[in-house]
Amino acid sequence: MQFSPTLWLIYLSLSSLCVTLAAQVIHKDVAIIGGGAAGVWAATLLEQMGKSFVVVEKEAHFGGHTETYTIPGTNTTLDYGVQGYSPLVNGSYDVIERFFGAYDVPISYIHRTETSGGTPRYFDFRTYQELKNFTYSTDLSKYTTQVDKYPYLNFQVQTPSPIPSDLTLSFGDFVKKYSLQSSVFDIYYQAEGLGDTLSLPAYYVLREMNAAHLLALQPSSPGLLVTTAGDNQEPYIKAQAKFGTDALVGSMVQSVHRNDSGVELTVNTPSGPLTIRTPKLLVTIPPTTSNMEPFDLDSSESNLFSKFAYSGWFVALVNITGLPVNASFQNAGTDTLYNLPQLPAVYQITTTKVSGVYLVRYGSAGYMSTDDVRADIVSSIEKIRAAVTSNAGYLAAPSILAFGNHLPYTLHVTSADLAAGFDNQLWGLQGHRSTWYSGATFTGSSSTDVWNATQAIVASMLAA
Repeated sequence: MQFSPTLWLIYLSLSSLCVTLAAQVIHKDVAIIGGGAAGVWAATLLEQMGKSFVVVEKEAHFGGHTETYTIPGTNTTLDYGVQGYSPLVNGSYDVIERFFGAYDVPISYIHRTETSGGTPRYFDFRTYQELKNFTYSTDLSKYTTQVDKYPYLNFQVQTPSPIPSDLTLSFGDFVKKYSLQSSVFDIYYQAEGLGDTLSLPAYYVLREMNAAHLLALQPSSPGLLVTTAGDNQEPYIKAQAKFGTDALVGSMVQSVHRNDSGVELTVNTPSGPLTIRTPKLLVTIPPTTSNMEPFDLDSSESNLFSKFAYSGWFVALVNITGLPVNASFQNAGTDTLYNLPQLPAVYQITTTKVSGVYLVRYGSAGYMSTDDVRADIVSSIEKIRAAVTSNAGYLAAPSILAFGNHLPYTLHVTSADLAAGFDNQLWGLQGHRSTWYSGATFTGSSSTDVWNATQAIVASMLAA
């Protein structure tokens, strides 16, 4: 039988399509969801141990909370996400050195004050009234005494059972019990991004502002470690390049089938659908019910994840003209308890090493759309500028150069849920249906805490 040239071309095309479709199933030792601190470090460890892996990341690049902007036409970089890494407890220097060393990225110390620039002026961002001569205590000795009772909060693997009752108090009640009122404003901003801090269980505040954080504030501290080039995203970009086709950026999980024998994922990638088969799944994204919707949750998983609420934390680099030289602006309530700002709102507007470019941090106690946050940032800047300059109406509108949406930021549950054993129930999901978990939900947002905990979780996962 002889095919015509047209039929022969159709045959070849169909054959090629069949081969292409068949090639869209891959097998890996571990599939990792999320290309932030936990996901990239887990992949790095697996690569060093000779294990195969794939990392699925919805954004166009790795980094998570770590974001860096390059001023166009220059080599000048500005970190507008993670500012630095505290190396002072729990072998944190070792894990930082190993992470950056894996990608040949030199690191060096900077003083903590270098991560926020300008001389602060305090304004209520509801009324744009300045709080002249406003001061607050930076004496954290009483708070440190309380933190030292809970060394496992430095990089948490699991809380004791039952969880200590003081950690289930609202932070507002914890403050009153231990007479920490004078320190609240400082604690609030040191642990910025928690949302309605006073109503949160104290556990989340003490976990965020733990002993490592406190040590970095001491005058004797060498400071924070950063990349020598001033580009904290550098190791993530190098990891992405090194992983090659095992870095599925710009990709979304569509469906997952899990059981005790393994996992099959369907992922939408820029190149089309991909099926991943693996005996072990590591989830490093925040396990909210919306994020976990494709993962065929069972009743125990759904019951736990549905308890989470979360705060919002957003960051932006903004070009602003007309502000007083070397001035920064911090939100403080004129008539609120402990002068804390009322959210949602800008936390602060601080100078950077580039004249006219400011780092703006914004917080919410829950969901906000990117459009609403961006609009409120611009509006707040314009109102602050009007309050401190006489010619604001003649100045160019603020221009957002880069924007980071870190929603959902701090996942948290109620004091009653914590007292009922939520934390241990959550950690009890490790290995359930061939799935393990790491990331800020399990450790707090510090990258060094996340890296330390991830090492332990990966070891446990591989041993199972």
